[in-house]
Amino acid sequence: MSPTSTPLAPELPRLVGRIAARARRIAGLCTGAFVLAEAGLLDGRRATTHWAWTKALQQRHPGAQVEADRIYIADRSVWTSAGMTAELDLALALVEDDLGAEVARSVAHQLVMHQRRSGGQSQHSEMLRLAPKSDRIQQALEHARRNLAQPLSVEHWPKPRV
Repeated sequence: MSPTSTPLAPELPRLVGRIAARARRIAGLCTGAFVLAEAGLLDGRRATTHWAWTKALQQRHPGAQVEADRIYIADRSVWTSAGMTAELDLALALVEDDLGAEVARSVAHQLVMHQRRSGGQSQHSEMLRLAPKSDRIQQALEHARRNLAQPLSVEHWPKPRV
């Protein structure tokens, strides 16, 4: 369902506005940025949402400064994120903001996150384009990473696992 085609219940933005007035900070995850904008919380602030909805957010709420290619944005007490995995990045940033970088790293480790991204990163992953196209290539890259201090000649490579 599109955030632009589904009207919000009128009481929702009012409720969010009242809650935000009493909260230390508030976050809009993915298309939740539309709710924050309807509540007037994005006026004069930087914000983001999933890349597919950034133009719609900017058109509907010209008072917001929508940045289309950010994982998440923290503008004072209002935080917004792109979709799905970016929400985890925003959550880790909140943990770091409250409890420090070491606790955030520990949480990322417990969540088995491959990588922890900063908010300023692009929503489009260059790593996906660089990802190995086969298990054999993945195994070769893992071997190279484990043995960076050693000569990496072909003769010293292990036989591929099948």
